[in-house]
This record gives sequence, C-alpha cells and structure tokens, in this order.
Amino acid sequence: MKAWTDLVTSALLGAERAAPTLPAMDGLLGEHLARIAPDDREQAILSAAALLGAYRRAGRLPGAASAPPPSECPPDVQPECRPQTAHLISMTLGKQYAATLPEALNLLASAKRRLPAILLPELLDAGRRSRAIRSWVQTVADRRGVWLAAQNPEWAYLVPEDTGSLWTDGVGASRLAYYTIIRARDAERARTLLAESWSQEGASDRAAFLGAWEDNLTLEDEPFLENALDDRSKEVRKIAANLLTRLPDSRRAQRMIARAEPLLSVHKSLLGKAHLEVAPPESCDAAMERDGIEKKPPQGEGEKAFWLRQIVIAVPIEFWTEHYRQSPSNLIALSRQNDWGGSLRAGWRWAARFSQNKDWLTVLIQDILDNDPAASGSIPGMMSSLLPDDFEALFTSLIENIPLSPMHPVLTWAASHDGAWSLEFSRLIARTIAGAAVKKKIHSSTWWSYTNLLSEIGRNAPPQFAEEFLSLWPRDHKDFHVWGKSVDEITQILSFRNALHIAISEENSPL
Repeated sequence: MKAWTDLVTSALLGAERAAPTLPAMDGLLGEHLARIAPDDREQAILSAAALLGAYRRAGRLPGAASAPPPSECPPDVQPECRPQTAHLISMTLGKQYAATLPEALNLLASAKRRLPAILLPELLDAGRRSRAIRSWVQTVADRRGVWLAAQNPEWAYLVPEDTGSLWTDGVGASRLAYYTIIRARDAERARTLLAESWSQEGASDRAAFLGAWEDNLTLEDEPFLENALDDRSKEVRKIAANLLTRLPDSRRAQRMIARAEPLLSVHKSLLGKAHLEVAPPESCDAAMERDGIEKKPPQGEGEKAFWLRQIVIAVPIEFWTEHYRQSPSNLIALSRQNDWGGSLRAGWRWAARFSQNKDWLTVLIQDILDNDPAASGSIPGMMSSLLPDDFEALFTSLIENIPLSPMHPVLTWAASHDGAWSLEFSRLIARTIAGAAVKKKIHSSTWWSYTNLLSEIGRNAPPQFAEEFLSLWPRDHKDFHVWGKSVDEITQILSFRNALHIAISEENSPL
C-alpha cells in the first residue's frame, strides 16, 4: 500500500524537516484523511497512521491453513472436580503455593477427578518444567489434556501410548519424552523399541534413552545393559555400568565381588583383636575398564585408591557384612586403622545409597559426624536414600544428642529427604526450635539459620498441625517480631494444605 509507505517515510524523516504529504484517496477513507488539519505535523502523521492502519487490517484476508485441523477432542473419562477444589489447585500453579503442587495433584488423582479445561495450559506448563509430577498431570488432565498436549510440541511429554509416530518420526526432546513415558509404563516394550533402533541411534541419543532406564530397573534389563558395556560411546558405557551397579544380582556385580574378595582380609591377633588388611589393585586391566572402572584418577587421588574406591562402589553393600561376618560399625572402625580406609568408606557411602541399606547408611552418617566432618557433603545424599521411618529415627537421634545451634547438622539436611513427616516427628522439630526461641536460646542475628528447617514443616508436616504449630509461638513474646513472619508463613501453608485435603476428601461425597 503506497500511501502507508509514504507516510512511514515522512515519519522517519521527521515532521520538523518538512510537512507530511497526506495521501489523497477515494471513498470514505479519503474523506476522513482530508479532514486532518496539516498545521500540527506530528498530530497529522499520527492521525493518518491510525486511519491507514485500521484500513489495512480491515482489508486483510485470512491466510489459508497450512495443516489440517486437529481431530475432535475425545470425551473425558473422569468427572471434573468441584469449583472450590479447582480454585485451590489453581493457587498451587502460581508462585505462593507452588511447593504444594505435587501433593495437590497426587490427592486429586487419588480421588479420580480431573481439572477444568481452563487450568490445563498452566498444568501442562508445570509438567514441562517438572518430570516428577508428570504421572499425576496425565491423570488429572484426562483426555482433553492429552489432546491439548498434542497441539503444542512443548507439551510432547504428555502423549498417548499408541502415538508410535513420535518414536519413528519425532526428533530430539519429543522422542525422549515419549520414550521416558513408555519406559515408566512398560519396561519390556521400552527395551524392545530401543533394541530395534539401537544401531541407528547417535551416541548422545543412545545415552539419553538408556538414562531413562532408571525408572523400573530390574534384572530383566541386565542382558541389554551387559551388551551396552561394549558400546563405542564412553558415555553410554558409563551409564550402563552405573545402572548395573543398582542390580546386585547382575553378572557385573558378581565380577566386582570376585575382584573385591582378595583385596580385603580381617585377621585376629592372639588376644582376639581384629585388624583389617587391604591390598589395593595393582593395575586396571581391560576387563576392569569394560566393567566401568576408569583408569585415570582425578587430581589429588592416587591410582590404586581410585580403583579400589570404584570397585567398592560396584560391590553390593551386603557382601561385606556377610562375607567378613562383621557388622557395618565394626568394618568402618577397622577401616580407620588402615591407610586405605578412606577409599573404602568413600565407596561404602555410595554403595549404601544404591542399596538403601538402613544399617550401613546410619552407621556411615554417624561416622562422618564423629570422625570425618570434611565428608559431611555426602550426608544429604545418603539421607535421601533412607526410608521415611529410618530418616525420622536418625534425625530424631541427631536432635536429641547434639545441642541445638546455628551450625547443627539438621538445619541443612532436612530438605535432603522428600516425603511426608509423621505428626510426632513434626512436633519434635517444631517444639525444639520454638522452645529454644521462646527461651531466648536463639539470637536474632542467627534466626535465619533455622528458617529452612521450619519451611520443611510447612511442606511436610500433617496439614492439621497448623493450629498446634501456631500455639507454640506466643505473640506477646518480646522477640516475636524476629520469628513472627516465618511462623505466619508456615502456618499459612499448613492451613492452605489442610483446606486442600478437606476439599479433595469431599469430592466423592454428595453435595
């Protein structure tokens, strides 16, 4: 449109240089352009632009669709949740209560209810950001959510089981998202799919798909992983070895046990006192490298110590107590009398995590607290491997036996374990901190040290704990201004979660 182009040129040159030449046009548009007073140059340009801009938009024809319209959305299976529930869950999709979203979706999925359609885009975006909630997203989004996800590549993680075209024709993230879902649903089918395409996949894709096997890993995966130890890609071999470490009955685990047996021996003196002898590996041969033992150590660690540590990591943790007929605490104590003990304990810490062995984990954590504070960075990972009851028992012991202070280990380790807390454990944590605050054992300058642990109460304590929690903090205390904001925020989260539990529990009751 030449008139529009001329007007843009006048605007770019500047009204102060020359008066704009307004286009002369026929019809109603021309009549309106003629009414613009040319005295105010800037106003004249803006008025003409408004008229011509509206004219151009009004005359534009819609473009032809480049793709066929999507198929009709199938009807949902589950009934829609009530408005009150939908409102509460919409609040978890925002920032204030985002930490409660997994709990909300889990509750709604258990109640066999779906979210209203208006919340689906936000829900699908949340699932894109967090893999941990995707199984719940699929349930509460129902068929409409799956249909909607098919219209947006960013939501490709939510795909129906029979969309095999994503595997054969998809690329990059969409294929991986599809494969991850298949692996979680049907490990045997996932193995078959990957076996059929393995030789055609690039190294990075082979590594990514194999990484998805962390879900539902069983001994049935072992033959494929055993073959993957010979893959031409170092990253693929490393992932296969790490996965096999989690299978204590695998052939690789048995080979590692055979390597470990001659490395350690326990002897008793004439007086019956036990001592540990360690003979670290003298070399790293080709068979060891095939099983994932890296030959070159990191800076600061010797070769033999590095090989020893890797072998210990790969040996099922139960082997050591069964073979040497020693308790975890005895073996750890004996290792402290040997120069190679540091490598042994470092390996045992990882092996105990893989097996989730309570006896080993608790003793190893206590050993770090008592003898090796420099290794405390490994404690959160070990705590995350404990079952909920074992985690609470260990945490309770730490609270009861170590005086509370800004440097207390529990203040930074509470977030290392996901999952709901028991009412008794929640009371212990809350009463310990509140009691210290009320008795002025917590200085205002160090209060921030305790806020992380208190925040875990808001996320993990039973939601009905809200009123009891608030009662522990007297508002007339002269230091309430120090901790009042944190207390009110945690009470608000607990109260919100309680309202959420009540609303969803009433979903199946008559109105």
